[in-house]
Amino acid sequence: MDTVFDLGFFNGDDAKVYLDKGYKVVSVEGDLSSVKKGEERFKQEIADGKLILLNKAISNEKEQIEFFISKDQPYRGSCRKDLAEYDGFPSEKFLVETITINELCEKYGVPYYIKIDIDGNEIPAVEQIFKLKQRPKYLSIELPKQFYAGILSWLWVSGYRKFQFRNQANTSSYHNSSELFGDDLPKDKWITSEEVLSRYMKFRELRDADYEELSIGWLDLHASL
Repeated sequence: MDTVFDLGFFNGDDAKVYLDKGYKVVSVEGDLSSVKKGEERFKQEIADGKLILLNKAISNEKEQIEFFISKDQPYRGSCRKDLAEYDGFPSEKFLVETITINELCEKYGVPYYIKIDIDGNEIPAVEQIFKLKQRPKYLSIELPKQFYAGILSWLWVSGYRKFQFRNQANTSSYHNSSELFGDDLPKDKWITSEEVLSRYMKFRELRDADYEELSIGWLDLHASL
């Protein structure tokens, strides 16, 4: 059975997609309340060993780090306070143990696909992928404007040469749902890294000009070796 790493579990909608497709899923989530809800929602899948749900944060730092959660917008849980409070809502600070992608691979094997949706820790995640001796065939990462160039650079030096954008607004669950991934992605939509930069800059220009009318949603970047 192929394995999927679900980094940024949130409400479990992505994990359900992977489970329904027959994958074993290893999910990582820094928000303990989301983990507890997930343990209840996927009680049988956890008991059957199909889902591993870890209350940890992906980071290069060891032991514990600060994790910020806003009750008003829990989907913005982050190791960075400014991102958790992006729209001006206050957040609460918690301590969470960390884990690296290499540690996950050592324990559960190299996955077929990794989904990375961990606001603020995208760069440490792609740095860790670069250091893997064996890398997943496919991965996706939510592409923030602060780090898009660094993310693409790390993916390139890691050997990823084919890329594809998916807009979260086009999924059935608007927050945090990647329904198509890996071999299921359209074969005619793979593009080069140069085209990724060109399209992303155009997307950001429209989004910054008028988010509500010209450029709704946000982008996941899928990559393939």
